[in-house]
Amino acid sequence: MWILDNEYNPFLLAFFGCVVCLGAFVAWISTGRKEALYATAGFVIFFIGLIIAERLMISDREAIQEALVKIARNLKANHRDAVYASIHPKATALDEQARAELPNYTFEDCRITQIIETKVDSAAKPKTAVTEFYVAAKGSFNYQGQPYTGAPRRIIRLTLEQDTDGKWKIINYTHRAPLEADDFSGKNSGFPGSN
Repeated sequence: MWILDNEYNPFLLAFFGCVVCLGAFVAWISTGRKEALYATAGFVIFFIGLIIAERLMISDREAIQEALVKIARNLKANHRDAVYASIHPKATALDEQARAELPNYTFEDCRITQIIETKVDSAAKPKTAVTEFYVAAKGSFNYQGQPYTGAPRRIIRLTLEQDTDGKWKIINYTHRAPLEADDFSGKNSGFPGSN
């Protein structure tokens, strides 16, 4: 339901509820009819129930964001096996690439600074999603034999698929520098610099 799976919740839901309840309250004050009072009480209970349901439900978008934060924490802690576990079993080429590249990187910090967008395709079987976000990393990196120590910033685009256990796993990965054109063809696969 779009009203519950919204990046602005619970604020949008609370605002909408306040507007509707205020309208019903004004109708009751204006007319003095019991039906308007009952409608006001019903709307208050309904919207409180919706807000509680929104807080208890974990939407696909929230599950993906939770998975991204977990991956960033594992990178920061240099827990490579946990990062490999976040790759979908059918993405063997990506798994091989990660196993070849990650040992060359020692992270001191890795955090998601902004999630640009997350699009979930609920009609796909299994569900898929594409998410794009900014990452700030710090550490020492050995890329193509060249040592680099610094704090690169990247825009990451992940394609994820929901596994049979309900967890979101990575099936494709591309990245670029923030000022590069929107080229997600996979050409910018070097880290920390671009090709």
